[in-house]
Amino acid sequence: MIACNAAMTLAEYFGEEGGEGVMLCDFEAMHDVWNILAEMAGQERSARGLIVDPKEEQWVQMQGTVIRESIAERRKFWFRMTNRAINEAGKGSATLLGWLWEQDGSLQYRQQKMYEMKLEQIAEITRISDEIREKLVAKVKADAAADGINLELEPDESALIPNPEIPGVPNWEIEELKSISDGHIILKPPEDSRHEWEWRIDPYRSLARLGTDALHPALISVDAAKLRLKMMQGRDRANLLHDSIGAAETLDDKPAVELHFVELLMHQPARELFSLQEEVARIVVASDAACTRLRQVEGELERRETLTDLGKELLDSEEGQKAMTELWDLGFVTPPTLELLSEKVESFR
Repeated sequence: MIACNAAMTLAEYFGEEGGEGVMLCDFEAMHDVWNILAEMAGQERSARGLIVDPKEEQWVQMQGTVIRESIAERRKFWFRMTNRAINEAGKGSATLLGWLWEQDGSLQYRQQKMYEMKLEQIAEITRISDEIREKLVAKVKADAAADGINLELEPDESALIPNPEIPGVPNWEIEELKSISDGHIILKPPEDSRHEWEWRIDPYRSLARLGTDALHPALISVDAAKLRLKMMQGRDRANLLHDSIGAAETLDDKPAVELHFVELLMHQPARELFSLQEEVARIVVASDAACTRLRQVEGELERRETLTDLGKELLDSEEGQKAMTELWDLGFVTPPTLELLSEKVESFR
C-alpha cells in the first residue's frame, strides 16, 4: 500500500505540472490490509462487549445485482485511494487503473444468494395460485441450473471468509468497488484453442458509472453512449419477451442496430491496444444497421477479426483520413464527417 500511494503521488505531481500520469495498482493489498484492520477492530468490539453491525452479514439488491451489505468504514477506506484520479481543465491528469483478480468460487456464491432471494420473493407473493407459484419457482431453478448453480446444495460459505491463503478478492467486494469507481474491464480467459486472453467491457454486469462523464469526447461524438443504452434496452427486451437481441423494428423507426455486432466492440485481445481512432472506426462500422460484411462471416472470432479489418479499411479511406484529422485537431468527429463515415461503411456492402 505504501508503494501504491507513492506511485499515485508521482502521478498526481505529473498531472499538476500539466503532464499525464497513469498508475496501475494491484488493489488486493488494500483488500488484505482492510481484512486485518476489520479483524482487529472486531476483536476490540467483542472485548468491549459491543455488538457487531448486523448489516455486515446482510445481502442487498442493487440495480439487479446482489451484493453484500457494506459498512461505511470500508467504503471510506477504498475511497481514500479511488477518489485520487483527477482530470482538471488547464492541467494534466492522473489516471488510476485498479487491478483485482476474482477469488475462485465467490461469483458462484453470490449467484446462489441471488437465486435464493428470488425464491424468497416468490414465496411472499400473495393472491397467486399454487400452480402459478410452482411455475415461477421452476423457472428460477431452471435459470440457476443454466448458470451451473444447484439450489438444493448449501452455498460454500468459505467464499466469504477472509483467507490469506486463497489468492484474489471475493466477487461481492469487487462488485462493491465497481459501484464507487468510474468503470471496469474484465480479463476473460480463452474459450478454446482458437481464442486468446482478452479484455472485455461488459455493460450488462457493470454497476459502474459508464455514462458520458466517463467517455472521451471522440466516443461521445459517434454515439457510443447511445449504443450502450440500446444494448441495455435490447437485452432487457430479449429477457422479458424472449425475442432476439436487436430484433427488427423494436428500438427505432428505422431498421434496428444489430446489437449482436455492437457487442463485438466489447472484445479486445489482451496483447493489443486499439487507438482512439481505431475505436471510433470500429463503432461506426458496428453501428451500420445492415452489417452486411459482418453478417457474411461465420463464427464469433472471425467476426471480431473482420470488424477490426473493416475499421482499418475505413481509416485508410479519404473519409477516414478526414475523421482522423478532426480527432487530432478537435478531439471529436463533427456531424458532417460522421455522416460521410456512415456512407462509406454502407459502400462496404
